[in-house]
Order: sequence, then C-alpha cells, then structure tokens
Amino acid sequence: EDILECTTVDRSVCRALESAVQQQETSAPLLATWLRAHQNADAIQVERAGIALSIVGSTKHGPLLVELAKARKADSDLHVQLLAAAARVAENSAVAPLLDVLGTTSARNRIIAVGALGLLREKSAVSKLTAALTDNKQPRLQAAAAHALGMIGDQSAVPSLLNLAGAVSVYVPARVKALQALTVLKSSEAVVTATILIDHPTREIGRAALRLLVEQPAPFLEPVIAFALQTPMLRGEAARAAVTGKFKRLGPALIAAAIDPSLDPSERTWVLEALGSMSPPGSSPALLKRFESAKPAFQIEILKTLPDIGDRTIIPTLIGYLTIAERDVANYVVYALENLSGKRLGNNIDAWRDFAGLNQAEPAPP
Repeated sequence: EDILECTTVDRSVCRALESAVQQQETSAPLLATWLRAHQNADAIQVERAGIALSIVGSTKHGPLLVELAKARKADSDLHVQLLAAAARVAENSAVAPLLDVLGTTSARNRIIAVGALGLLREKSAVSKLTAALTDNKQPRLQAAAAHALGMIGDQSAVPSLLNLAGAVSVYVPARVKALQALTVLKSSEAVVTATILIDHPTREIGRAALRLLVEQPAPFLEPVIAFALQTPMLRGEAARAAVTGKFKRLGPALIAAAIDPSLDPSERTWVLEALGSMSPPGSSPALLKRFESAKPAFQIEILKTLPDIGDRTIIPTLIGYLTIAERDVANYVVYALENLSGKRLGNNIDAWRDFAGLNQAEPAPP
C-alpha cells in the first residue's frame, strides 16, 4: 500500500519501494497477492503494483504479470506496461503479445514494447525491429529499435543499422543509438561509416563514431585518435581511447589537447586523467605553463594530476606557487608537493624550500 502512494515507481524516490527491494522474500509475495486481489482496480494502481513487482520480484512472478496483461484490452497502456514488467523478470511468454503491440497505432506503446523485446534478447523480433528503423515519422521508435537490436545482438541487423547511422535527415539520437548498437555488435562493416562520421558537426554523433572505432582492431586507429584529440568535444573520448589502446606515441597530442585554451571543462578531466595514466615526457612542465593562465578550478585539476605523472623536477616551481596561489589553490599545491615528494610539510614554505635546497647560500665569488 505504501508503494502505491508513491508518485513514481522509482527506488531513488520511493522509499517504500527501496525497502521492499531490501526485503524481497516477503514483499514480492505481498505485491503478487495484492495484484491478484485487485486486478480490476484503478489502472494506475495496478500499473504501479505491476512495475513494483517486476523491480522487487523474481522470475516466478512473470506468468502472473502476463496473465494480468492479457486480462486488459490489448491496445491499452496498462496491457503494455504489464507486459514490459514481465519482460523485466525475463518472462518469455510476454514475447508474442509484445510482438502484437508492434502492430498497434500507439507510438508510445510501440516504443515500450520495443524496449521490452530488447530486454528479452528476443531474436524473433529482429525483422520487425529492423523494419521500425525505417519509420522516419517515428524517430523515437527508430532510436528505441536501434537500442533493442544492439541488446539482442543479431548480426543480420547490421545493414539496417548502417543505413540509419548514415542517414542524413534522421533524428540525431536515433543515429547515435544505431552507432552504439553497431559498436556492441562489433561490426567491421561499420568502420567506413564511423570514419566518415567522426568529424560530424553534431559532436554526439562524432563521439559515438569514435567509440565504435575504438572497439575495432583497425591499424589506422592511432591517427584517428590523434585527429579527435585536436577536435573540440571529441577530446574526452579520444583521451580515454588513447589510454585504452596504450598509444604512447599520442603523448604530444594529449599534451597539446590539455593545454589548448579551447579545451571544454566537460572534457578536461578525461584529458588530464589520460595524461596522469600515460605520463608522456614533458607533460608536467607543459601543465605548469598552462597553470599560470588557468582559472582556479582548472588549476586545481592540474595540481591533482601532477602526482600521477610523477615528475619530481617540478617541485621547486610548485614551491614558488605557494606564495602566490589563492588559498584553495594553495591547498592543492601542498597536495601535489606532498604526493610528489612523500614529505608532509603542509604549507610551511621555508620547510619546502629547505627540502628542495632553495635556501642554500650561494657560494661566494672567487
């Protein structure tokens, strides 16, 4: 009853549902009993209870959800929601009625059914899902079908997914989902399409194309990543790819990306983490040069990265920053110094200068 009072059946919002998940052995039978006793109750309540059961329950409750779905009109929202709930608990008897939903006129219900068939990894749905990829009047359905085909993993879907990914006047999320599905399918046929799309003006498509290429054992991947490191809003993905592929020769390109003034804050962390992981020669001095003109938030990210690179020769330069950096930044200067040196000298500038030999008197002239 407490679950039904929640405005949405979401564990992060509905405390009663979260509690029910923690007590699955007792709460699942209670939900199933409520559904049997109230199957003709208000549709919203039945839908909430059915979804909750699919989140809380086990596979043994799947037949009940399909039974309740079949008791409702085949074109009703509740019918489809209960079938989708059954799919969440891997109930294969939901397949046939879900396939029937694909022939209805409700776009919303078709999208839900497509997602459910994807969850079930249902190969018999592939032909209908590939047909849905061509429905340009229903772009959200195209996106859902592409995602489902990736989940099902049938190679016969590759040509249709390639067509969708390369289509010019198609809903961008649908093209992205097509590229993601081709990535999951590890389609070598998609390499040419992805190579063309990596420089697409819609960077979401470019990033999806780059992710696809990274999964391919292509000999030209290193120059592709080098190009992406020079391209705004592709740099984060390219940095991760460089680390994954251990492309040591991309060190200079990574450094250039990190110190480029146009580097977007959303990509900065990935690029700096890649530098910390690969530690290319010259990266610490380059970052310190960029540090001087960077805003405090970027300065802090640089200082957090320097210990991962491990270049101790920059310690004297860092000590100099202790006297000029803002307080919050100076704390991270200390963090970098302590992690590079292994010493715990806090913000004691004289102690750091002694450690680095900066307080030694210069020899008298002859």
